[in-house]
This record gives sequence, structure tokens and C-alpha cells, in this order.
Amino acid sequence: MEVYYIKQRQLLYYRDEFALDNKRIRTVAGIDLNHGDVVGCLPEELGLLTDLALFHINSSRFCGTVPHKFIKLKLMFELDLSNNWFTGKFLEVILKLPLLKFLDLRFNEFEGTIPKELFDKDLDVIFINHNRFRFNLPDNFGNSPVSVIVLANNKFHGYMPASLGNTTGLEEIILMNNGFRSCLPEQIGG
Repeated sequence: MEVYYIKQRQLLYYRDEFALDNKRIRTVAGIDLNHGDVVGCLPEELGLLTDLALFHINSSRFCGTVPHKFIKLKLMFELDLSNNWFTGKFLEVILKLPLLKFLDLRFNEFEGTIPKELFDKDLDVIFINHNRFRFNLPDNFGNSPVSVIVLANNKFHGYMPASLGNTTGLEEIILMNNGFRSCLPEQIGG
């Protein structure tokens, strides 16, 4: 069952599915508040929706930090927090989401470093552009199986790691407006 709620120009969409571990229990599998013009912080209680696989809230006015209880969302497949006013460090809880394939954090105010473990995750898409991330790309950068990665408009610096030549499924990479001091490694192309 798909449900839409409209209240004062706010739209909430969620998919009501059967729980994977009990076919008699209905559960919320997805939340989509894209362009909902919603203001405020994300409540910790979202971590109670343990069957949530899709969470899209782009282009609203959410602020603050992402609740640590997101660590309980083990079925999360797509996480889109783009174009909001989120702040704080990189979301370490992302590293604990085993099924995550699509990550979109662009156009926020996240800052600091990105853990090198992000590039060992089995992600297909990483959008972290237009934030305030600052660090050297780690040696394992090329381990990532992503097809698309966008790092533009941050403060990445240093050299492009040789491991970039190890990528097999990479179709698009956007690195502009950072502080890299090197050319692409010779391992690319050929």
C-alpha cells in the first residue's frame, strides 16, 4: 500500500510493506519528503523504523545533525539528505548501514574529514559535493565499486591516489573546485 499525506503544502509519501521477518506485520519501508518545504531537525525516533529502506528528504529545510539512531536502519538502501542545512562531521552511521547503495549528502554544511572506510563500502553512488569536507583522498579511494562519485566544491587536497586506476565500474567522477595538486595517476587509461 502506498500512502500520501498532504497537509499545509507538506507531502509525506511512504510505502507500507510487509516486514521481512514476519509477513503478517506491515511496516514503513520508505519515506519521501523531497521538496516538502519541511523545517526542523530529524527526530531520534526515526531510528525505530528498522525496516526503512529508502529515506529521501532532499530540497527541504532540515537542519542540525542526523540522529545517531540511524545506525539501527540496517535495511537502508538509499539515503538522500541533499540540499538541506545539515551540519556536523561526516555521518559515521553511514559506515554501519550494510545494504546502503545510494548516498547523497550534497549541498549541506557537513565538514571535517571523510573516513577512508567509506571507499571500502559497496556503494554504487556517492554524492558529497558542495559541503566543507577537507582531507587528502586516502590510498584506498580506488577500492570503491561506485559507478558515480561527485566530490566537487569541497576542500579536498593532496594527490590523486594511484588506486584510482583500480576502479572497474566507475563511469563518472567529478572533482572540480578542490585543492588537488596532481594529475590523474598514470594507472588510469591505457
